[in-house]
Amino acid sequence: MSGNVLFESPSRGVKSLEAAIEETIQAQLGFFSTTIIRSHPQLRRLVGNDPFGSFEDTPTSRLNVTFLKEKSKSDLRFPYHAEKKGYTS
Repeated sequence: MSGNVLFESPSRGVKSLEAAIEETIQAQLGFFSTTIIRSHPQLRRLVGNDPFGSFEDTPTSRLNVTFLKEKSKSDLRFPYHAEKKGYTS
């Protein structure tokens, strides 16, 4: 499951807020969902950096932003171009 929620909190403790939200989702909805909090300034910076540059969202491509909870250990570089195999082998 994926989704976005906009909320305000006087708390600035991101890790404790993430934990509290995860616990509440588990208790109220019966499943675990990883919660990743990004602040308004972080989102503005992302948009301002124009991460897609001249790439366009077309019927044969998709432009997505993915947030990671922790720094990636992968050396994958973006933009990533997959081999031309399509969705099935």
